[in-house]
Amino acid sequence: MTNESAPWEWWDPNSPIAQTVIDPVSGATAHLVSLQSNPDMSPEKGLAYLDTIQGYLMPRVMCALDLPENWCEDVVGVEELTSAALEIYPNPTNGQVTIIAASQIDQMTIYNVVGEIVQNVSALQSSQIVVDLSKYPSGMYIVTAKTGDVVITERLIKE
Repeated sequence: MTNESAPWEWWDPNSPIAQTVIDPVSGATAHLVSLQSNPDMSPEKGLAYLDTIQGYLMPRVMCALDLPENWCEDVVGVEELTSAALEIYPNPTNGQVTIIAASQIDQMTIYNVVGEIVQNVSALQSSQIVVDLSKYPSGMYIVTAKTGDVVITERLIKE
């Protein structure tokens, strides 16, 4: 039996779903089995967990998407690189995109919005690379280029 519940989940123990028998041999219900992995389930615990996760995640999403009133611009003591340090064109793109850095690119990685690596190229020995994104779905991608000790990050839109 692998019916695990997460710390943000809570339920009515008398609901039809909770009373569903999932192990006919022992007669264990979904409620009883889920209590094994979340013994102190409650709305208070679930909401506190969700609030903690959202409090961590949402400011970072706002920064990544450069939404208005994000806190990223208020950070003190961080030297921001200008977008001129990394040129990406055409952006938005339908397929091939050219990435140019001010100096030699040691490593270039493209991530999808879920954080999965779409492409990773190292030991380029060049300040320019052409990447074909035609086989990937439309959406936003994050391009990081490492040049020496500096990592530059830019957004890329695939139409």
